[in-house]
Amino acid sequence: MPGTLFKLVRTTAFRFSSISIMFLLLLIVIAYQHLRFISYDVMPKIEQVDAKTQKLAVNVEVGCHIFNFPEFSFKTPNFLMDAVVWFKIPVASIDLRVIEQFTIQNSLLQGWGLLYHSAPIIKIIGNEILVSYHVQTKFTGEFQYRDFPLSDHTLHLIIQNRSVVPEEICFHAKKENLSFSQRTFHSWSVKNVTATTGFMGTMLQTDNPNFNMTYPVAIFSIDFNEDGLNNLFSLYFPLFILFFIALFSLFFEIDDTQRIANIISLVPALVLFKLVINSVAPDISYITHIDLLFYALVGLSLCIMLFQMYAMLVLQQIKTLSSDAQVALKNSLRNKNDILFIFTLIVLFVVICWLLVR
Repeated sequence: MPGTLFKLVRTTAFRFSSISIMFLLLLIVIAYQHLRFISYDVMPKIEQVDAKTQKLAVNVEVGCHIFNFPEFSFKTPNFLMDAVVWFKIPVASIDLRVIEQFTIQNSLLQGWGLLYHSAPIIKIIGNEILVSYHVQTKFTGEFQYRDFPLSDHTLHLIIQNRSVVPEEICFHAKKENLSFSQRTFHSWSVKNVTATTGFMGTMLQTDNPNFNMTYPVAIFSIDFNEDGLNNLFSLYFPLFILFFIALFSLFFEIDDTQRIANIISLVPALVLFKLVINSVAPDISYITHIDLLFYALVGLSLCIMLFQMYAMLVLQQIKTLSSDAQVALKNSLRNKNDILFIFTLIVLFVVICWLLVR
């Protein structure tokens, strides 16, 4: 039975069909992961306003219309947004000078803040006043990159007013209150929008709950997915092609010197490919998805190289043995070569499954 299995593994049809199937599965899985939305970006913690407070406070509807992002980068990550922020309030309910104290940010670390803040544009609609402000704001982002380059991102726009407390003003918003002049920004497209309102707080003294500053906030969460396939083509395809060429060295006859020459020339190129990954990856300290995949393929390539070196040394030492002993050792090396090939295919299959269920 083992002899029949080894004969099957050594056939050209089995070798090339198995590699082709693995490569096709990898393409399908990567395409599937690219098409579905995956984001691990965490929304800032927000507290809900209770019904009693909502009755006491002035209820203000909040919205935003985004014209464009002149600067838009999840890699840096820096954003420059040109937009109109609007508030709809009951007539004569609150001083407009209080309303215009709002700020916009992506996280609790604002960054540059509002670069431009226009005078209010006021429009009376029945018993309500619509107050709009043309703003330009620049902010940094806090994003998770563990699935780079397959992950998407969620941009959280926090509209807040720290000059009042939730008992004075209560923000309300729905996802339709966020609109866009265009829905594609620098190869990223808007997939979905959600709106959340409530309040945030800051403890001024950790041991005294009375020293707690709270303020109303409205958060618009924008899901972005990347349109382009540049990162996928520039990272995955060269990486897998280099690895499959290294795997191809197992197909040569066991005593062919081209086996060791092929793998020795490819492993350094595969290792140096890490420089390409570092050049396009965000500047982070933790390991990403592409890093783990790279280490797995490099590890397999090193196993192949070590086996090729082992086989070369064994073949050098058996030259003094009898012909029958040499044939027996060569057959043993061929069997180990086939076992290594099967082991590599199994590890590749595990990698594919990991890509699918991560």
